[in-house]
Amino acid sequence: MILRELRKKVGSAKGLWVEEILGILWGCHCTPQSTTGETPFRLTYEADAMIQVEVGEASWRRENFGEEHNSDNLRVDLDLLHEIREDAW
Repeated sequence: MILRELRKKVGSAKGLWVEEILGILWGCHCTPQSTTGETPFRLTYEADAMIQVEVGEASWRRENFGEEHNSDNLRVDLDLLHEIREDAW
């Protein structure tokens, strides 16, 4: 998948592949894989990543973020992490 995306993007960039490679790699790390159903980023860092487009725009998650509930939600995610990894395995 990475090679296919690289060829497609680099072919249209014509020598500007250095600027394109970080975005391509980020997209690959944040795209759920067909075999596990999870993103490589989530399996590695135990959290969902924000895609670059979300950073520049107001997303639902940013708009409705509540610091008081964040630690509770993180604990719930940690409790479910073992099950997520087992499902992926």
